Order: sequence, then structure tokens, then C-alpha cells
Amino acid sequence: MTMRTIVDSSHWNKIDWTVFRPDILIAKCTEGVGFVDNTYQKNLTEAKKRNIPFGAYHFANKNDPVKEAEFFLSKAGDPDFYALDAETGQSMEWCKTFCDRVSKTGKTVILYAPMSTITDIGYPTWIPRYKYAGGDTKDDGIPDYKYQPTKPWDIWQYTSNGVVPGVAGRVDLNVVTDEFYNVLTIDKETGMGTMDKDFVKAVGEVCGKEYGENLNESEQKEATKKLKEAKVELLAAGQLRLTNARLLENNGELLVKNRELEEEVARLSGETADIKSYSISGLFGEIIKRLINSK
Repeated sequence: MTMRTIVDSSHWNKIDWTVFRPDILIAKCTEGVGFVDNTYQKNLTEAKKRNIPFGAYHFANKNDPVKEAEFFLSKAGDPDFYALDAETGQSMEWCKTFCDRVSKTGKTVILYAPMSTITDIGYPTWIPRYKYAGGDTKDDGIPDYKYQPTKPWDIWQYTSNGVVPGVAGRVDLNVVTDEFYNVLTIDKETGMGTMDKDFVKAVGEVCGKEYGENLNESEQKEATKKLKEAKVELLAAGQLRLTNARLLENNGELLVKNRELEEEVARLSGETADIKSYSISGLFGEIIKRLINSK
């Protein structure tokens, strides 16, 4: 799992936007049916200006959940995704009603709640658990996976004692799974998340280096397109795990620790043939050719 700077903030955090560059920002927008965070609009504007993936969160009170959801949506503008912060005794039924209303926007909705109360209600989960909660007496702001939540999570808030350039004082920091990071960074124009783009870049580089003479420009574009579509489909189904490969920035080569990646790439073509004889670059070339020739 790649470490990234995922910050959640509110009016308690003073941000210097000339320095602040998180991978994702989730900012407080509203609370209950009457409070609007006075830093929210600036955070939204500055994040959009810098192409930083941005989420809006609502701090739940105990009013009617639909009314709270509608108040939230009326003030949130156009964030990339939404989140509900339910840490003051809301039932999971209350949370589901709220999330169901917000999800009608068509955007991702995340549920933040204590590990003691959160259950699966059909939405991505964001769970806080700090070192001291796991038995450590000191929270040094560094994630330690032995203290991660014992329930399934998409985002783990691992500290309230983090230090980030551009934010005065201490701040909440989070870890996000690679798969969910891809969901939160979807580009509206291409429909691709960060992991998708890295994957297509790697395919394009391998194709260009090893098979530039065999595939013309049109064929290379078609191959990349088909691989991208297959990758997005597999990722959405949670079937693709590129945990055994990483992209080297200096030359785009893939390091493979075992056969897991080869097996997944083979699935992209729908083939089950033995692939032991192929090198990684040769494998990609073979799959590309098969995809181009497939109907």
C-alpha cells in the first residue's frame, strides 16, 4: 500500500495554500442543519485550482437525516466526493438514510464512524484508530499497521497528531487503500483514476519500446484502449491487485516478484494458455496482439 498524504480539515486548521499540497483533501462543509464551516469555500476553490482531489464532509447531529443531507448538499458546491462524519451516536440506519440521499448525486459517499459502531451499510468506510487506542501510550503521527482497524476499511485515520507542510499545528492524517485511491482520483474526462493512468502508461512504454516496429501507431492506440477498458472493469470488480509490481519512474520498467501480474494480464485477453515461456515485455506484446485481433 502506497503512503500518501490524505488530510481532513476544518476551521480548526489554518492552511497556507502557497505550500500545502496533499494527495487528497477532505474538508468540513457543514454540521447539523445550520452550521457552515467558514473555511470550506476557500478550501474547495484552492483545491480545484491546483487539481487536488477534494471531498466535502458533513458532521452529523441528530436531526432528520434527510434534512441534514439536503442542507449539506445545498452548501457543498461541486466536490469530487462526499463523506458523512457520524461520531455522536447516530445509528447505522440514520447514516444509511443520509448516505442514500447524498448518493443520488451520482458521486461517491464515504461513511466515517468509530470502529465500535460502524457496520457495512453499502458505502465505503473511513475508520479512525490511533496508536494509543491500540495500546501504545504515544501517538507520534506515524502509521503502524499493527494498530489498523480490525473491521474492513477503505480509509484509515491513523492520527490526529500529524504534521503537514502548509498546515499550522497538528492535523488528522489518513491512509487509503490503493483501489479506493483510484476511485477517489477518477478523471472526469478520461474516466481513469491515478492507478489506471499508471497502468496505461506502463503498457504504452512497454509497447513502444519492444513492439514499435511490429505495431503501427493506430494499432498501439487500439491496444492501449482495450487494455485500459479491461483494467478499469477488473478494478471496479475488485479483481485486479497490482501488489506485486511497481512502476520504476526512471524507465517505466515493471518489476515482478511472482507470477501474479502475469496471471492477471493473461485474464485481460481471456486466455488461459501457459505463459511460462514469455518474458514480461514479451507477454505484454503477445496480449496486445491478441486483443487487437479479438472481436
